[in-house]
Amino acid sequence: AKKELEEVQKQSTTAKEQHKQAKQALEKQLSEAKQQIEVLNAKVAAAAKPAEDSPPAEAKPEESAKKEDEVKAPEGANEVKKDEAETKDEAGTSEKTE
Repeated sequence: AKKELEEVQKQSTTAKEQHKQAKQALEKQLSEAKQQIEVLNAKVAAAAKPAEDSPPAEAKPEESAKKEDEVKAPEGANEVKKDEAETKDEAGTSEKTE
């Protein structure tokens, strides 16, 4: 029984360490995605200003739609990462972080 207890504790420690590493990786991906969103939002803002100054009607809607699609993708990725973190929290393996 003592050996079993030691094995379970060892597995628990290993699982906690793996979860900690996975959590850090997700947090890193989340911060990188947020940075990408900021960069893309800045590009959209920069693209919108010249488009307002010079009105070629055809180029403007295409550019805006294209950049909005690029911005939406990372936001969706953030939601998935939050869902993964919440799933781990529900399993009782970590504290909730926000």
